[in-house]
Amino acid sequence: MFGGQGGTAATGGYPAEPVPYPSGPAVYPPTGAQAWGAAPADPGYGVLHPGGLPVPPGYATGYPGRPMPRNGLGTAGLVLGIIGVVFFWAYLFGIALNVLAIIFGAVGLAKVNRREADNRGSAMAGLVLGIIGIGLFVLFLAIGLSLMGAFR
Repeated sequence: MFGGQGGTAATGGYPAEPVPYPSGPAVYPPTGAQAWGAAPADPGYGVLHPGGLPVPPGYATGYPGRPMPRNGLGTAGLVLGIIGVVFFWAYLFGIALNVLAIIFGAVGLAKVNRREADNRGSAMAGLVLGIIGIGLFVLFLAIGLSLMGAFR
């Protein structure tokens, strides 16, 4: 059962007699080896991972030839577009947010087209939400002005 030592039902599956420890000479580290607690001189691994852990040979640590894409403008356009649509009714604040969402979304799309970023959806959503926010502002402004003229 455990380690090739089977027992019977009467002994509860355990061996009837304890298994002795293997006899022989004790094995100690060779002389000249490192002291306890010291790091090995050469662990046999390749480079150190940026986190400080060794990476075994044959495993990649990343793609050194390709820089990480910068997705900040598309993401900023999306966030500004969401906030701008929520606050479209606030006169200057809503207009400023939606105009910034359109600008950041357009610049983010240009970076995607130049392959400097990879967040096409976020940049496009920021651009569209900025346009929708401006459209809602103009619509509510027209409705408000027409209602004010009707009550005079």
